Amino acid sequence: MSGSTEKQAAVADRLSKKMREVGISQKELADLAGTSKQQIWKLENAKVSLKPLWAERLAPHLNVTPAWLLMIDSNQTDAPPASSNDQRLKEALHSKQEQVLLGIWRHLSLAQRKHLLGLMEAIMADRDTSAA
Repeated sequence: MSGSTEKQAAVADRLSKKMREVGISQKELADLAGTSKQQIWKLENAKVSLKPLWAERLAPHLNVTPAWLLMIDSNQTDAPPASSNDQRLKEALHSKQEQVLLGIWRHLSLAQRKHLLGLMEAIMADRDTSAA
């Protein structure tokens, strides 16, 4: 096995272990990161290499840094800063619905984002007038 392939397997193993530790399924992580369950399976099983962009999308949902996921952070050991039972983790994560919305937002074009913001502003204005 080449060094590159060994590192890819080690990174995939790290992702898989962290998912188990946090208690998140491939489907849940996919929803949070705005991707498919199949893509998470490929990353977790080293079928594709975990690139920095993917690490940035996945790390917040696993309470680790992208560098830790990619095994390039020499200041972090195999034990990330917080465990899955840590209250700080629960407070740091948004609700699942918010995470799904954020995942969708990240895939929208600028025009789609502007349109969605306009709709949200209209909903809030309507809510404010009906509450008065």
